[in-house]
Order: sequence, then C-alpha cells, then structure tokens
Amino acid sequence: MPVPGPVYTAALNGDVAVLREYFASGDRDPNDTLERNNWTLLEGACFGKAVGTSVRRVISCEVISFLLSQGASANYQGPDGHMHFPLVIAASSCSTNDDRYRDEEDVCA
Repeated sequence: MPVPGPVYTAALNGDVAVLREYFASGDRDPNDTLERNNWTLLEGACFGKAVGTSVRRVISCEVISFLLSQGASANYQGPDGHMHFPLVIAASSCSTNDDRYRDEEDVCA
C-alpha cells in the first residue's frame, strides 16, 4: 500500500503525532513507499526537514526511533528489488549541515 503524501511529509518534518495516528490501526507496513519517489517513511525521516533557504536539514531522532519501533528496516529491499539505505541518507543530510549555522535545536549534530 502506498504511503499517503501527508504522512510522508510528517516523517520529513519530524511530526511524530501524525505518524502515531497513522500506525494506530496496526495494519500499516513501515516499509511501504511514497509512489512519486519510491522512498520509505524512514528514508524521508532520515532526509529531514529543510531549514530556511540553506542546504541545512534537521532530522528528528524521535521520528526515526518511532519508525524503527514500528518495524522500519534500515536495510530494506522492496518488492521491485530496489534497496533502501536510510542511514546513508541521514549521514549525507548531516554532512551538508554547516557547523557555522548549528544550534541547540539541530538534532543532527
């Protein structure tokens, strides 16, 4: 089942409340993907939210932890054979953050 766009956006933006509501029914697969880019919720969460007009991204550890608790895989092979490596995305997102702009609110430190 494809992931609804608003739920994927919640993963990107670190909105764990929306994700908790989505998974509350108990019949959701955390490794399902968004149709337009074939990314899982965990990949979206690891990509994070853009901050301002810079390349900075903020990643929510709470969302990542929640998705992992729901069974999201850090090394997932989709039905089409595509491999998903969300932690590589997280490392890449963090490496683009410039330390000159880092503050206490940044989760990716």
